[in-house]
Amino acid sequence: MDRRLIAGITLLAYCFWIVGCATTTKQTLIRDELPEWNGGKIVEVMVENGDVIRFDEVGGRLVSQGAGPEIRTMILGYTWDKRPVEIDARKVLKLETEKSETNAVGTLLLVFVGLPAAALGFLILYFIFVPIH
Repeated sequence: MDRRLIAGITLLAYCFWIVGCATTTKQTLIRDELPEWNGGKIVEVMVENGDVIRFDEVGGRLVSQGAGPEIRTMILGYTWDKRPVEIDARKVLKLETEKSETNAVGTLLLVFVGLPAAALGFLILYFIFVPIH
């Protein structure tokens, strides 16, 4: 095969890989919305005194500790500089969350329809612009 064709197909596959088939949704929550929150990772928290705590790539998580009337809701995790942090949820003003979901149908369509169609398009263009000897 011609090197240009291989390079073109590789470049096209790389473009599909960059776009991906996952969606990431970001959400801002206030303290009152924490009990209804459905999960994800906590990216950043603003506490009552105005400090903003940014978490590492793993993110923070909401944890309930204790039993009975002594239940405390905490946000646990590591900051971007790898220091452990524990924040009482009652002191949170707002928090930024991030949730990633993969799209299996979109991935299958991309792999079994998109890539072969793009490869066929490149082959057609190749045979149009390169004369056959």
